[in-house]
Amino acid sequence: MAPTPTTHTLSLVAVNNDLPAPQSTPIYVGIGLGTQNYSCSGAGATAVSIGAYAHLYSATSASSLTNITTAYVERYQSDYGITGCLLGVPICANLINLSEQRFPTLGEHYFTETTPTFNLGGSASSQHPNVLFATVKDKVDAPSYAYAGSNDEGAVKWLYLEEDDTGRSTSDASYVYRVDTAGGTAPTCTEEGNVEIPYSAQYWFYA
Repeated sequence: MAPTPTTHTLSLVAVNNDLPAPQSTPIYVGIGLGTQNYSCSGAGATAVSIGAYAHLYSATSASSLTNITTAYVERYQSDYGITGCLLGVPICANLINLSEQRFPTLGEHYFTETTPTFNLGGSASSQHPNVLFATVKDKVDAPSYAYAGSNDEGAVKWLYLEEDDTGRSTSDASYVYRVDTAGGTAPTCTEEGNVEIPYSAQYWFYA
């Protein structure tokens, strides 16, 4: 997928510029809609992160990025609570199309073992894969006003990630920010097992 020109500029003022400033113009801006995934060892235990899964939608050429992640995660959480809707189900994967703004698919975000992975079109086995294997370099708490999710546990942290040193990446992006997060924080465990907490975020990719 060729980068699409964008006029968007990432602002980190909301987190007091406590993440490294980007050094160029983003080549992709994506809206991630999915779940933060946790494991619980038993009732009363602290949930342990075991990764995440999200569909990424391209907002690179969107006219405005204001408040869209909050709107989408609220809609997704509503459907999730009523129907058990999962992003792997086609009708749920197309949830973004129910909104007023329709964004094309950019790719997927998931974990390869413990490595944050971004597939920005195609697949890892395709002739021209565009896959970024990343590692978290910095993180900061989401702003106090961020949407806390339907469980009111808070928004997940803002992150700065860079391409890892394994040499596996085939992407034209080398670093990415996760910002404007909404939801995704797990409550205290009520029983043993895995828990999926809906979240959304903006992902800004740079070469």
